Parts: sequence; C-alpha cells; structure tokens
Amino acid sequence: MSTAPTTPPPSPAGAQPQAPIERPAVSPWKAAFTSRSFLVAALVLALAAVGLNAATEALQVYFKKQPVPLRTRLDDDKAGVPQQLGDWVMVSEQNALDPDVQHSLGTKDFVFRAYVNTAAIPPDLMALLKPMLNNPDQAGPRQAIISKIQDVAPQAVLSLNVTYYTGMVDTVTHIPERCMVADGYEPKSPQTVTLAAGAYDDGSPRQIAAQFSTFEDQTGRGRTNRHVAYFFHCNGGFEPNPVAVRVKLQNLFERHGYYAKVELMADDPAKVSTSSPGEIEARRAASAEKVKAAMADLLAQAMPSVERCLPDWKAVKAGGASAQPGKSNLQ
Repeated sequence: MSTAPTTPPPSPAGAQPQAPIERPAVSPWKAAFTSRSFLVAALVLALAAVGLNAATEALQVYFKKQPVPLRTRLDDDKAGVPQQLGDWVMVSEQNALDPDVQHSLGTKDFVFRAYVNTAAIPPDLMALLKPMLNNPDQAGPRQAIISKIQDVAPQAVLSLNVTYYTGMVDTVTHIPERCMVADGYEPKSPQTVTLAAGAYDDGSPRQIAAQFSTFEDQTGRGRTNRHVAYFFHCNGGFEPNPVAVRVKLQNLFERHGYYAKVELMADDPAKVSTSSPGEIEARRAASAEKVKAAMADLLAQAMPSVERCLPDWKAVKAGGASAQPGKSNLQ
C-alpha cells in the first residue's frame, strides 16, 4: 500500500515561485491589552498605587520634605548676622562664588566671613588694622596685618561659615572630613566637644555639641594646619553630626525639613620643624584649647543673630510659613 508524498510536488519548469503570504502586523498596544496576564499585572499595580497613596494620607507620612524659608537672609545688612559681634569684628567676607563652586555648594543662603577679636590683639596691631576695617580698597595691607595677628595670637582670627539647606531628605554635604581631606588634609584627634555659647533669653545656657578636629596638611607644600569645629541646627534643634541630621530629616512623619551648618576654623601654629613630635603634640593640644575657648566666645555673640534668621520651628509646626524676627526658633 503506497502513502501520499509528504512534500509538495515540484513547480512546473519555468513557473515563478509563490511569494510568502504577509500577515498584517499586530499593534503592541493591542497585543498588550488583549493579554490577560498584562491586564492582571496592570490592575495589581493600579491598586497598589491607590493603596499606597491612601495609606500615606491616612498615616500622614511624607517622603518628600516641604522647604522652609529663612525668616531673614543671613547676610541681610539690618537683620542678618552683624559685621561686629561684641569684640569680634569682621575683617573679610566672601559674597560671590564661582558658578561651579556655587552649584557644588548647593545653596544661595550662606555667609563666609573672617572675624578678629579686637580684645585679644596687641594695641600696635589694632592701631594698624582699625583704619582699614571699613576700607575694602586696602584688602592687601589688611590681609598682611591679619597674617601678623595670626602669628601673634592665632585664636584671635576665626572664620565663621553658615550655610542653609531646606527641602531635602537626607543629603548632608560639605563637611570638613570630606572637603578638607579632598584638598589634601588629614584629620587628627577628632572629638565631640561641648561649646558653652552664651545663654538664651530666658537665662538657660546654650550648650552646643560640635565636631572638632585638627587638620594636617599632607601635600608637603607647607600649608598651615587648621583647627575646625562644626555643628548643625536642624528642625528646631542643634545636632552634632551629619548622621543625626539625616535621622531627623528621614522622619516620615515630619512634613518639613531644613538644616543649617555652622563651621568655624582657625590656624594651628603648632607645626615647627625644629620641634620634636612630643613638643608639637603638646603645642597643638594647647592651641586647640585656646581655639575652642575663642570659638565659644564668638558663638555666644553670633548665635542669637543666626537663630533669628532661622525658621521658627514652633510656628512651622503650628502651620505658619514663618515667624516674626526676634523670636526664638528653638523647641
């Protein structure tokens, strides 16, 4: 018994081969929306989104912080940080930054200043400095005098930098352990210190926990070492380090978020080539103690003004965008 052939018979000689039949292309959207599995997945995602929004609203959690404006600009001539703070007088200020530096800094709200303690310098240097304080055209001679003051009393010259950030969740940038290390310095003897920065209006002491380190130049270029202290004011209270700030900002039950970083710096004259390592360490420790006392003294004068610029946290929590200047912004 013969079987039928399984292959089609050959085309007659000279016949043209038949072209394949082209079927119309199926739209990917049509294919998706006619797919049962796709529709089920889309429905699950939609329900999850609605449920997440409902849960977020019901629990009052916030994944994005609302920005809080300053009550007053930090560099405002009348209500900002003054150019004279008790015996401390501003001798230099950086008002404008390179666009790239400005972008890297991440804020337009800042003051970068250097202050001199006029009560801690010799009369002859004060007599030279005084005529130049209000004359910006004599920046060169003034800087030479400041260098002389630093040689005689390094703790009498402090830089005060205040930067303000708001609306961010957990980004805490530009701390000395990153910026100064990237510039070739190495932190030595890092520690948390308490700076007695005066008192509040009610007479209670303003005790500020801060990070303090001495940064040594590692580039071999003979640059001056620096004593640096910094701390934060975040959501109505002081915090000593960026980790504590991030914990506060990551609170999902808090709608608003801000922080200000306050940083102070002074030269460390302890590095002397003829000194032994033990002598250098002893001088550095003594220098650090004098600088800590000077920093506390400057903060006692500066912090009331800084606090008046920062948001009134009680007003923010009560639903107000800001509060009147002059009232305490502490909890």
